[in-house]
Amino acid sequence: MATAPVDTRPPPKKVQPKSDVGPKARGEASGAAGLEGLPANAVTVRSLIVQKRLPEALRMADAVLRRYPNDMEVALQRARLLFWLGKPKRAEKAAVALYRRDNRNFGALRLVGDIRQQRGDKRGAIRAYREAQLRGDPDVALALRLISLYLAIGEPELALAQLRPGMDLPDEMAFQLGRARHPWLLQAWGGLTHFNGQTWRRVAADATYTWSSRLSLYGGLSLEDRGPDRLGVQASAWLFFTGDKVVGDVRLAWSPLTGGYLPPIDIWGEAAYRFHKRFSVGLWARYANYEVSPLYTIGPYVPIYLGKLTLKPGYLLVVRGPTVAGDLGQVGHTFFFRSRWEQSIRTAFFAWFYYGQEAVFNNRSVYGPDESGPSLVVGWDQWFGDRWGIRLMGTVYRQLEVGATMFDVLAALRLRL
Repeated sequence: MATAPVDTRPPPKKVQPKSDVGPKARGEASGAAGLEGLPANAVTVRSLIVQKRLPEALRMADAVLRRYPNDMEVALQRARLLFWLGKPKRAEKAAVALYRRDNRNFGALRLVGDIRQQRGDKRGAIRAYREAQLRGDPDVALALRLISLYLAIGEPELALAQLRPGMDLPDEMAFQLGRARHPWLLQAWGGLTHFNGQTWRRVAADATYTWSSRLSLYGGLSLEDRGPDRLGVQASAWLFFTGDKVVGDVRLAWSPLTGGYLPPIDIWGEAAYRFHKRFSVGLWARYANYEVSPLYTIGPYVPIYLGKLTLKPGYLLVVRGPTVAGDLGQVGHTFFFRSRWEQSIRTAFFAWFYYGQEAVFNNRSVYGPDESGPSLVVGWDQWFGDRWGIRLMGTVYRQLEVGATMFDVLAALRLRL
């Protein structure tokens, strides 16, 4: 049988390229061979990222940049890899350096914004994202991110400026922007109260104007009919304020017709200082010059923020002045617990529980020197569109001295203009 001839020629010598630059670059000069023997470049690094081999991708990017320090795409991939691998300081430094070399590098600017947003620097993130926009970045996703950040820092006007025709907004974002577009909130109320064998009617109307996320003003008028010569009329104004650390409100109510149960003047204020992302500490104070007996209330409360749930336990010291019948004033105590659950941007539920002399119902009643008792309020807020919704409230109050229970229901139609 014949045998195949043996090739005794020496193998060809491997040619070492002088440079890896150009379309036929192989990567041998830098020692950075890519996948399947191909030259290491941005495609190689990206392929490793897709395979979630991030540490290898970072090593590959370092190797490429040692040979090609001007490869901007690999430099950006390296900065992103540093961020993804939990090295935000190094990643931001690398991205800033990249932007300084190429001030139209949108990716570097957006990465700086992402890093700052992750560490909670919302305004710093906005500066980076806006710089990318000003340099010409047309991405709609970037505009959506800026809208979200502007809403988060309480600048809805700037968020509105990011809107573009035909932009598809998430529901929560659209609702928040709708509130910014329509700063007036009008409410019309109607309700019934049953107490100690009597049924009373109540109607009210109010309006709230929101200047910004930091300041809004409420004004309202209510009428309550408890029978012949017992019509109560109350006008009230309420200022709400919100700062970076402090949130609160101040209220003034005046009753030209007290009906024998409303205070001619009712003043209160409260404010809470936020010292932690989950906790605040607040103070509530009130004065009401009821015809039967003046009322002074002061006490602390502690808002607790648990995601969508907010809790407000508190204590009030209640001082009653001498009554018109000559009874001595009393010192009482009230414990309360308020809660609100924001199920969604459009739906919320709340419940308040008071025990003591400063009951919920006592905003509209002081009959004698002691009206201690438990009271519970439950409510539901629902928005059916960006501009209209309802609020429903129910109250149960047990007046211990009289031994009677009060039931109160209220419904409001809400409209934004």
